[in-house]
Amino acid sequence: MVPPLDLHSTALVGSVGAGGANMDDTGLLEYLTFEEASGTIENKSQSGDSVGTAGDGTVTGATYGATGIIGDCLSYDGVNDKCTLGSTLSTFNIFQSATAQWTLNFWVKPTSHANQDIILDSSNATSANNGIAIDFRGTSGAIRCAVFENGVIVDSGTTTLTAGSGSWHMISIRYDYSLGSANLKISIDDSTPETDNKTKDGIGGSPSGNLTLGEAYAGNDGSFDGLADEFSLWSRVLTDAEITTLYNSGSGFSIY
Repeated sequence: MVPPLDLHSTALVGSVGAGGANMDDTGLLEYLTFEEASGTIENKSQSGDSVGTAGDGTVTGATYGATGIIGDCLSYDGVNDKCTLGSTLSTFNIFQSATAQWTLNFWVKPTSHANQDIILDSSNATSANNGIAIDFRGTSGAIRCAVFENGVIVDSGTTTLTAGSGSWHMISIRYDYSLGSANLKISIDDSTPETDNKTKDGIGGSPSGNLTLGEAYAGNDGSFDGLADEFSLWSRVLTDAEITTLYNSGSGFSIY
């Protein structure tokens, strides 16, 4: 006899997604859990919108098997460690779209901060720069999200929210082109988001570099020093309730 469905299960958030997902995984392009002991970091998204193996990661220097917010994670030394994502530049061109709606969500445990230490980047150092960069500003753990369009920087400014060293923090960045203002939202640890207005020109095409975790794609600026885990990229704007679910009172949440 099939047991009755428990409608009070904590795994049910909105609608359950494909492949037994613990939340609605519609639009989940990329999901990295960093449980691998060596080799390729696999895109674990089972969504029909997943970029599949084209989103797998290649590790350079970073240490496998560190203790993550959930299971294991990668450890970055703050010098030149990185994880490079995407088999082609076009794999993650969502940031360049004129009709973009996206969410980036990931966990970090910084060991230290320095101004312009890169957490994530798909840009380069040329004047025709295209892509996205997320970095620390100053030494307190404040962050900035910058989107580059033909070398023009459209950024969030420096947040008053901080991801302090020595503790795990969840960073969530959401963008919705359809909003006339306050279309870029940044929150840390499920806080009330800070908002900014990103211009909606959208150049289309591909970023200047592969999406890179831990270091600038071109190797300029500082590198991330600390642990990073549970990275997800969505082609939709997650709701506040879904961000709260992923935060899970500071314990993290496995999408599958």
